[in-house]
Amino acid sequence: QSQSNRFALHLDIHGCRDPPGTPSHLTLGFAAMRQQAESGSHTLSLAQVETFANALGSELQKVLETLSLRPKEGPLVRVLIPSLLPGN
Repeated sequence: QSQSNRFALHLDIHGCRDPPGTPSHLTLGFAAMRQQAESGSHTLSLAQVETFANALGSELQKVLETLSLRPKEGPLVRVLIPSLLPGN
């Protein structure tokens, strides 16, 4: 496979020790993937990054629902896709 056809996956996943002080039990960060999409240096579009991020969040939500995490209120999973580029 040539260098230009290689794909990479970078996930920034944080478990949160202090819900509800932190708004979720798990935070998924996709800023690096968004930056690659917005810069045009990767074949993924921003829409594809958002679709992937939301699908992964939904699947991890299902997994976390099977655990006895406390507190029960508030979201289990938070998906963040912040822009790292100025003005976005």
